[in-house]
Amino acid sequence: MSYDVEGDCMSRWFETIIQKVTPSTNKPIIVIDSQKYLEITEVQDRLTQEDYKLIFVKPGIQVRMEYELEVKGREKTIIVITGKYPLVDDMKESAFVVELKPKDIFRNFDENAINGLSFNALSTIDSLSIFNELSYEETIQFMLENLYGIDFQAWKLNKSKERCLAILISVYTNNEKPNKAINDFLENIGKPYFGTKVKDFSDKQKLLEFINALKSEEINFENPMLAKEIANLKITGSIENNIESKQEKDLQKLINELFEFLTERIKTIGDQYKDWFEIAPKLGELGYAIFELNNKEYFDKYNEILNTINNRFQFFVNNHYDSLFSMSGLRHPITIDKVQDYIAASTKNNKIAFIVIDGMNYWQWTLLKHYLENEKLNVEEKTTLSWLPSITAWARQSIFAGKKPDLTITNRTEGDLFKKYWIEKHQKQTYQVSYEAVKNNEKIKLPSSDVTVAGFVTNGLDELMHGNILGYEQLFINTKLWIEKSCICDAVKELRNAGYEVYISTDHGNIEAELNLKLTAGQKTVMLSKSKRFVQFDTEEQAITFIENNKEYRLGKKDKSVYFRDTNGFGSSGEKVITHGGSHILELLIPVGVIK
Repeated sequence: MSYDVEGDCMSRWFETIIQKVTPSTNKPIIVIDSQKYLEITEVQDRLTQEDYKLIFVKPGIQVRMEYELEVKGREKTIIVITGKYPLVDDMKESAFVVELKPKDIFRNFDENAINGLSFNALSTIDSLSIFNELSYEETIQFMLENLYGIDFQAWKLNKSKERCLAILISVYTNNEKPNKAINDFLENIGKPYFGTKVKDFSDKQKLLEFINALKSEEINFENPMLAKEIANLKITGSIENNIESKQEKDLQKLINELFEFLTERIKTIGDQYKDWFEIAPKLGELGYAIFELNNKEYFDKYNEILNTINNRFQFFVNNHYDSLFSMSGLRHPITIDKVQDYIAASTKNNKIAFIVIDGMNYWQWTLLKHYLENEKLNVEEKTTLSWLPSITAWARQSIFAGKKPDLTITNRTEGDLFKKYWIEKHQKQTYQVSYEAVKNNEKIKLPSSDVTVAGFVTNGLDELMHGNILGYEQLFINTKLWIEKSCICDAVKELRNAGYEVYISTDHGNIEAELNLKLTAGQKTVMLSKSKRFVQFDTEEQAITFIENNKEYRLGKKDKSVYFRDTNGFGSSGEKVITHGGSHILELLIPVGVIK
């Protein structure tokens, strides 16, 4: 199933309902609410705050009685009929009538599938705008993916007892309780494996008792989907800690080895770019292993070592970053503007496909690399430095233009710059070079047969990153879903089969930041541009003054730009977001994958 998703944190459905049931009128209000939206506590609280009186009644003779005795002739009084009911003419004339139709509120979702969802669940699906209408089954799939992080594509491709149990655990142990439609779906997929007992699993305690009683000969605990869910249950103490999969043991062993390596390596690391290019893949592998295992006991240690390494990395950036842009990229793409020089020098045939995945950090790349390797593709990796400040407009322009970016323009001309690079620098003909911007989850398409250099950029991961409000753990799940929905591994195989050498990179990484530094109205008036991790002032003097006035924050400066060097961001809410624009090691050190 394919659908375009666009993040929006506003509860549009909530405001729509409030507007519909609170018209400007001195008549009482009759609301026909078959989906029972007005029974949601948050909706009732809002209406109560606005001094509305709510009277709930089931369809039937009681409607007329309640209306005549409690509602008729009264302002700011709402009688809520919790089902279909044919109103007589005098009621229609003496009241303002509203029918809450699901299609007016949740336009593209099946109304039966979403019936009974909680306020939080409705807000979540409403924040993910879809642009095509979903059927009942597609709506359930959408909810399982976006409310519970279910890898539905993996389930469809390979249905098994282990994967079914993993889905049941993920949903029934979640704080977000499923509605009837999801319950019915889970019972249907669970019956072939667990019989009528599956009906008991909606009771979390009975499900946990069943899992504790399972023996290894009854089910394969090595299954990756099941192993991850079992690990989560052990961490929370929900089940006995006597089930351990081989994958879990392997990940724990890898994590401990990487912790040990990085702890020792940072003590002796130098200031050569090669030192940091050695560190980057290790950090990527560590992040991947920790989020794959999803053992919260490792999270604090991961953040601690990441902060230690980043502090040392900032010294390297301050003293050596700018000088690296004078170095050649023929043997290694040291800086982002040399990536295409490296591609041109290292390719062994006449056909090149260059894929830029916007906003991909190193552990996301490591996850993608594992997917590619599972498809029997040979993947090599190099590391390069992104542009600083690490914003899309400049970094993406630089990687496609093959030179330092023009800071006065956006990345809208990157397709023309990409073509210009290959035509002018490597004597390609216009018809031999193509460029395509790939939207969201769309699959990369093969270029025409006469194209020898094909450039692609995809924004899917970047949009997931900016729309994420639940941190790196959720971004890891969303990254997996994007890899599968975008069919990027299939696209790479098709390009290879068509004779292309494939190169995969990104414009910048990302970091989980906390918004703490509030910008004043006066400061904003002298800024040319800003994001959550970066601001550009009218003059360099203004940038210097801003840093002087905010010495308690770890800020860096490049020309007229100011950026964060740690995990803080611009804002006053203390909100945690995943973003980019600064010089953090996960923003600046980025991968270049080579598939030959």
